[in-house]
Amino acid sequence: MDIVVYSNNIRLCSVDGGSVTTVRSHRAGRSGEARRTSSTGTYVIELKQNGESLYLVASKYMSWFRGIVTRKGRRFEIDEDKESRGPKIMKNPVSLGHNGMYTDLLPGEHIAHLKLGYQRFLWAFFILSRLGEQKKGDSKDESIAFTIMALMFFEGPRFVDVCDFFKSVLTQDANIELGGTNQEQIGDWCDYGTRFYTEKGDERAEPILISQNTSEHVKAIPRKLRIMCRSTWDKWMEDKGDQSKSSSSSRRG
Repeated sequence: MDIVVYSNNIRLCSVDGGSVTTVRSHRAGRSGEARRTSSTGTYVIELKQNGESLYLVASKYMSWFRGIVTRKGRRFEIDEDKESRGPKIMKNPVSLGHNGMYTDLLPGEHIAHLKLGYQRFLWAFFILSRLGEQKKGDSKDESIAFTIMALMFFEGPRFVDVCDFFKSVLTQDANIELGGTNQEQIGDWCDYGTRFYTEKGDERAEPILISQNTSEHVKAIPRKLRIMCRSTWDKWMEDKGDQSKSSSSSRRG
């Protein structure tokens, strides 16, 4: 399996009649939209096996999975809240009917028991690279395949330990469960940010030094996280702004 990562304004040459798919970086929008999208852009992970390709398309904004381009050049993109993550990034994509998050893909399932490993990875690859070629595929298998890819390439790499875990399972043919500890870390991603910003957000202009007196919430950030949850920062800033406006109004009153 070959894995290649591309960044920004990618042109994906498809095999269906030589057509070309362009994955565009977000452009600045109006007011709040510009903050969320203008400085992030997109990236693409190309997976190749036995001459067959699958492109995983993502936003750099917190490493969000956005969609896929199949071996036939078919474009599929997640459903999402435009206000939170911007406009579609592929031209005329088919809706996947979900938001790309495992909680939406497999509601009520015990994700801790999800089977992983190199063979499972290949299984997911071939299901998604051929998505849409049959009139009706197995929706449960497709959901599991999307979950495997989303966890391995987008959710998991946000954490040091979970990223190492996925690197390890890719070297093994045996099926290995995700496990409760990894599931809890992935599920608590934004909670790490909330606790950190609540405690240290006002010190954002200064380097944060770790000492014996530093709280465990803050110590956990460099030890556990590779990517911070930006949405909790945006929420924290909005709350601080509301507090500032409220204080100003009180003083004027």
